[in-house]
Amino acid sequence: MMMLTYKTVGAGVAAMTVGAMTLTVGMEQARACSPALEQVYDALPGSGSEVAADAELVLFSHGLEGASVVALLDGEGQAVSADVVEHAQRLHGGMVRYLEPTAPLMPGSYTLTAMDPLDEPVLFERSFEIIDGGAWPAPPAAPQLEWYRETFDEPVGDSCGYSVAHHQVRISSVEGAAYYLLSVELDDSSVLEQRYLASEVGRFQVAQMEQVKCLRVTALRGDGLPSEVTEACVPDKCRHYDAQESPGIPGQTEWDTIEGCPDEDLTEGDPDDSDVGEPPVEDAGDDIGPDVVDGGDEDDVGASGDDAGGEGSSVAGGSCSTGGKSGGSLAFVLAALGALVWRRR
Repeated sequence: MMMLTYKTVGAGVAAMTVGAMTLTVGMEQARACSPALEQVYDALPGSGSEVAADAELVLFSHGLEGASVVALLDGEGQAVSADVVEHAQRLHGGMVRYLEPTAPLMPGSYTLTAMDPLDEPVLFERSFEIIDGGAWPAPPAAPQLEWYRETFDEPVGDSCGYSVAHHQVRISSVEGAAYYLLSVELDDSSVLEQRYLASEVGRFQVAQMEQVKCLRVTALRGDGLPSEVTEACVPDKCRHYDAQESPGIPGQTEWDTIEGCPDEDLTEGDPDDSDVGEPPVEDAGDDIGPDVVDGGDEDDVGASGDDAGGEGSSVAGGSCSTGGKSGGSLAFVLAALGALVWRRR
């Protein structure tokens, strides 16, 4: 009989500050445009891979949270007892699920599955092998982080939402990493997390977020061992538009013409480093305490992704149509509330 225990970490709907007429966190853009139904699109370990028994078993999905039933099956198709730990993807929407077997896995064939909870067709499956003596590569190096920010006097956006702050973030690929964790600390000390597969980094990801304090990124090996943390508390480049010069939509800045963030405090890193040194994810192991390194210059980024802005940028979970400037504060609030109601149906 299948034994699955579910734990949810970081779920819930992003907060909204109506009095200030702005959205305070950046889940609106991609969440409002994610598929209505959950879609598991990838998993770890890789398809057909041979891994050690301590490999992390992870399912990545777009869409509504908790719409699939997930399971781990052995080579005979029998369910393996496992706890399921769920993490909401707070920047682009969706869900990441860790399946944690309640007993060590023996060598053999296994399959991760996701099924429809109503009629139980298999929506996704991933097969892999547990082998004796499986070895992991060297711990991954700290990835580099490239961060551009556009701000506006009045909210601008598209069909996925409006904000006065738009961010483009690119994480460099590092050898030995299976996936990456991006943590966004807001001014109120809350933290939003997004996990990216190795195939998803190296290109710009976009998000609408206000009151961003710092970004932190970690590379994780297939067994969950994290790299050192790369932290940035000042964007590499900034561009502010007043109401008269605003292009009406985000992503129009020619970043090659922008140098730095002249209006920012140029002190890199979190001025309060008393919280530095803890692992970014509780799944990675309590005995690991990664150090924090600077985000690095943009010229040092090793990824070969697309340029910032335009069609090269990526929003996981759906596409958006441009909508220009907001029609005033009241219209903006109504649009934001409408998106919230839509998601809660």
